[in-house]
Amino acid sequence: MKKLNDGNASKFYQCSAAIALSAHEILITGGGSPPKKDARLYLTIKNEITQKCQMNESRNAHAITMCRGNVFVLGGFSGKQRLNSVEKYLVKEDKWTQMCAMKDKRHYLSACTINDEFIYAFGGFFGSTEQEINDTIEVYEVEKNIWTVLTVRMKVSSYQI
Repeated sequence: MKKLNDGNASKFYQCSAAIALSAHEILITGGGSPPKKDARLYLTIKNEITQKCQMNESRNAHAITMCRGNVFVLGGFSGKQRLNSVEKYLVKEDKWTQMCAMKDKRHYLSACTINDEFIYAFGGFFGSTEQEINDTIEVYEVEKNIWTVLTVRMKVSSYQI
């Protein structure tokens, strides 16, 4: 593990994602403008940040979840386009691998894992503007490495301030 210097390498980026790997380790991915490939580990006991293997794609405004001891990052924005790509971080190997892509492009999406078997991706934006809202839900079957768009759609309400 390489400790980061106090320069730009230790800056926190807007629109990054974070997930606890244990009570003492938090993985922070991507973020920034332009988006970064960074993956960093915050060690809570040492109050120290170390660099981990970079993701395959630059991304910000992406979702992150744990499944079967590995971290999955979903979608986001590459700086040029919305993403439907998914990467899996093999924590014990410090290695990223591409997984089956979601059916829809999404950034500013949400995700969660159920029973260590399924990953759900919710909403986000898919187009060139934030008015192009993705109202679909997709589910990823980990064992089969496939995504399915569910027939239920999220209700998108408009509100005024």
